[in-house]
Amino acid sequence: MTFMPKIAIHEPEDGIRYIPFEDPVPNRTIGMVWRKTRVRNELFDLLTKLISGSHVI
Repeated sequence: MTFMPKIAIHEPEDGIRYIPFEDPVPNRTIGMVWRKTRVRNELFDLLTKLISGSHVI
């Protein structure tokens, strides 16, 4: 038995049964952390915007 994120589920799979959580469904928050002195601050800012969906290239 293991926990699988929705994006990792590839149905149908023989011998594997996925059982969704009932309410309240667990969730998590993911954050990005980097040093202010990093040379690639612009890259990290862009990556943060892409992940959060607030910027489109």
